[in-house]
This record gives sequence, C-alpha cells and structure tokens, in this order.
Amino acid sequence: MEDRSHPLVGGIYRVRTVLLSGVDPKPLRPVVVVALPPSDLSDVPLLTRTSNTDELGVFHPRSPALGLTKDGVFAYRFQRSIDIRFFADPNSAEFMGMLEPSYRQAIQEWWEIS
Repeated sequence: MEDRSHPLVGGIYRVRTVLLSGVDPKPLRPVVVVALPPSDLSDVPLLTRTSNTDELGVFHPRSPALGLTKDGVFAYRFQRSIDIRFFADPNSAEFMGMLEPSYRQAIQEWWEIS
C-alpha cells in the first residue's frame, strides 16, 4: 500500500536532484511542496532552495532544526516538480520538517498569483 501521508504542503524535503528537471551541481537539494496535485495527476510542484540569496524568491534564514545551515531563498525560477510516488521512498525524498508559517504564507501568496 502506498504511503499517502507525504507529501505535505509546506513540507521541506531533501530531494535527489536527478529527479528534478534542469542541471544541478548538488546531488541533494532542499525543496518545499507548494501544492498537491489533483487526484488524477501525479506531479507535485516544488520550489527549490538555494544558498544564493541574490535569487528572486522567498528569503529563508538558516534553520539548524531543519538541517539548513546556510541562509537561502526558495527561488521562483527554480520551480520544479516530481512524481508523487517518490515521496514514499526515503532514498528519493527525505522529510526534514515543516516550513515556518510566515515563509509558507509568502510562498502560497506567490503561487496563487503566478
């Protein structure tokens, strides 16, 4: 039976970058889930987090509790998606915790108008 407890909207996951489209020099990347797909679709929209704080997006300070040791940005131009089934595999997407409410709200507001 498939684990449907994840993904969580506002959840931060460390994802294998080979699952994301684009080229990424790092093997793993923190992402935040911005929405869940309708039941007939499988792609989960994400924003990846970069430590390049010059990127346009939602700034997020370092958070040792979430395993994030550097300040970063959930960058608008790094919107990606992965199949929902990867969230059931801890080797593909590891849950790190929930994004703090104020940052989650800023991301949701951007998502709703973009």
